[in-house]
Amino acid sequence: HVIGAEWGKYEGQGEAGKTYNRLSDRGFQMNGTFEKWGNGGATVVGKAGITAGSNYVEVDKSGAVIVNGQALKDGDRVGLSGGGYVEKNGDDITVKKGEWEVEFQTKGNMINMDIDTANAVSDGVRPHGLIGQTFDGDGKARNGDKGKGAQGGGAIERADGTMSRRGDQDTVESYQVGALFDTSFG
Repeated sequence: HVIGAEWGKYEGQGEAGKTYNRLSDRGFQMNGTFEKWGNGGATVVGKAGITAGSNYVEVDKSGAVIVNGQALKDGDRVGLSGGGYVEKNGDDITVKKGEWEVEFQTKGNMINMDIDTANAVSDGVRPHGLIGQTFDGDGKARNGDKGKGAQGGGAIERADGTMSRRGDQDTVESYQVGALFDTSFG
């Protein structure tokens, strides 16, 4: 389930076992690996990876956090190269870097994430990705497909910049990346 920056709602279930770009901006990219949820084909994010400059942050649904190859313990707060930090408090993990702050709530069987920014375009770049594109500042909620098999139709952009149509099942694949820290998403 996605609730966008301007409160639009849609679902982009992707495919279990694949990794998709969630947020892409200058110097900051977050990808999520989807896992099967239940018996009906739904998915959840089981692992998230953030590449922020020369920093790599991995968050697992179990609450495990690895920052630049080092595991964080509960109560730890570590600085990131070039500014920002990662903090772990129980099942809550906060990553703050540049204009972005992501709060993860790990649930053991999935990850919820809240993404916040004071100004998504302060670096002169409009963010993208399955969630990032909702930070476009136009004041219009992106509402799209929901329910079984929904793939973001009516709410996510196609590669040519046009909005996908309701019922679209293919556009979500253009957000697929090769690995958790793959920054090749265009």
